[in-house]
Order: sequence, then structure tokens, then C-alpha cells
Amino acid sequence: VGGKPGLHGAVASSAVHSYDPALDEWALRTDMPTARLGLVGGTVAGKVYAIGGWNGAISGAVEEYDPVVDQWVQKKDMLTPRAYASSVVVNRRIYVIGGTEAVGGPGVVVDAYDPARDTWRRLADLPNPRAAAAAVTYEGKIYLLGGQSGAGLAPVLDSVLVYDTGFRGPFPVSPR
Repeated sequence: VGGKPGLHGAVASSAVHSYDPALDEWALRTDMPTARLGLVGGTVAGKVYAIGGWNGAISGAVEEYDPVVDQWVQKKDMLTPRAYASSVVVNRRIYVIGGTEAVGGPGVVVDAYDPARDTWRRLADLPNPRAAAAAVTYEGKIYLLGGQSGAGLAPVLDSVLVYDTGFRGPFPVSPR
């Protein structure tokens, strides 16, 4: 979903492709309404969410995609527009963590989006600015790995932050 086509230049894209593993084929889907790169997303209740990003300016756009009907719907914008944030889904909420804010460099903002209610909630700030970090979840905790804390690509962080969401299950069981 979205991104930057080609190797040079920062041109935001609205393209959406889907992959069918049974046919081993890619197919074009309906374009995302807001072209952007550096966005984050999540999947909740069979819907795909495209959040934030950059399209010539930092974007707070939130769009919901229904793959069954191949249709996009505009949702409530983020509280703090960001690009290059991190995101994970815990207990049907999409957590958007850090990222580059409109006022410059990486930020400390953490928000949770509830798609069922189309509402945002501001959470405790990160202890230090962070963008472009990897984020994973395990048993209700969010692990934020690395990233950058300054403008450009430096300095690169080698730390891990752990955020306890308080959610204690049930957790989906992965097939072995």
C-alpha cells in the first residue's frame, strides 16, 4: 500500500497491490485516496488501515480499506500527523508510536486508534524521540527496536523500549 515507486526521488504513491498465493499472482486494487510514503498501518476485523505518512507534507490521514469490496473510506485523522512512525495492533487497537512530526525530527508521541469507534487516544510519550523503528508485540507488550533519534539517518539507536498495554489475552495461537 502506497510507498515510493522507483529508486530515486521522493514521489508518494497511492498504488495498492494484492497477492494471491494460490495463483502466485499480484493484482492491482483500488488506489488509496491519499498518495503517500512513510505511512504505517494495521489490520483489524478484516479491514486494512493506512495511517499518516508523507505526500509533500506530513500527513495525518487515516483511511480504511475493505478488501472484500475493494473500497476505501476516510476515517478520523491522527491527533499528531506523522511519517516514519511505527505501528502494531494489540487487542483490536492500532498503536502509532513516534515518527517524524511536522515540526521537524523524530517525536515522542504515542497514540492508540480504536477502529470500531473511530477514535484516537493519546498515551504516555516515549522517553526519547524515535522514528523508523521496528515494532512487534508479544503477550500484550509492544517492543520498539532501534530507529533513529535525529534528523536524516543519524544517530541510529541500538536500544529497545517495552510498552505494556495491559492487555492479557486471549492471544491468537499461531499454527505450527
